[in-house]
Amino acid sequence: LDQLRFKQILLNGLSNACKLTTTGEITITVSLHAHARVRVDVCDTGPGLVGITEDQLFAPFTQGAKNNTASDAFTRGLGLGLPVCKDLVTTMGGEIHLQNRNDGIRGARFWFEVPCLPDNIDGSDSDDANAVLAPKSADDIETPRFHKSLARS
Repeated sequence: LDQLRFKQILLNGLSNACKLTTTGEITITVSLHAHARVRVDVCDTGPGLVGITEDQLFAPFTQGAKNNTASDAFTRGLGLGLPVCKDLVTTMGGEIHLQNRNDGIRGARFWFEVPCLPDNIDGSDSDDANAVLAPKSADDIETPRFHKSLARS
């Protein structure tokens, strides 16, 4: 797992969620899936995708529709973050998506899934996967901390 690329993708997804969510919540879920793939979901209660498709958002220099965010926060960038993330995830052998939430809550769901083992270990042998994934000591475990206070309306 390329930690630098992984962090860049995660931070871009979080940054977009933070810019677009003025009230409500942002939820991050990290899970390990079959064949030693790690999946990260970032769900928010922002405006969701309005007037733009997932394919358009992953195209360079494309941004969400104006007037669907607080102060059009999303349109402050150049529209390169998501295309760069897509290239990074694809290079890592994974997949990435951004879509409206389908759980009855307004907002967007950004997720990506990438292999977390070296190419020579496919995860089918659980002993090999566990040996690579297991931390060597308690010092090897980083606890990510994320908190965003959101105004209540």
